[in-house]
Amino acid sequence: MRKALLIGLGIIGLTGISSLPALADDCASSSDYDACVAGRKIDHAGHTAHDEAAQDTQHVKNWGNRTGKTLDNWSHDTGRKMDRWSHKTGSDMNRFFTGK
Repeated sequence: MRKALLIGLGIIGLTGISSLPALADDCASSSDYDACVAGRKIDHAGHTAHDEAAQDTQHVKNWGNRTGKTLDNWSHDTGRKMDRWSHKTGSDMNRFFTGK
C-alpha cells in the first residue's frame, strides 16, 4: 500500500509540478530571480489572454455566420413571397383592365 502510494505521489509530482521548475530553470542564471519569475508569469498570463481573445473572436464569427444565414434565408423567403404576390396582383389587374 505504501509503495503504491509513493509511486502515485511520484507520478503526480512529476506531471503536476513540471511547469514550476521550468520557470525556475529559465531564471536560474538571472541576476534578479524574482523579477525573472514574475516576468515569466506575466508572459504566461498574456498568452492566456490572447487565447481567450481568439476564442471570443471565433464566437463572434460563428454568430455572424449564423445570423447571416438566417438573414439570407429570410430574404429569399420574402423575395419568393413578394414575387408570388406581384404575379397574383398583376394577373388581377390584368383581369380588371381587360375584363377577361
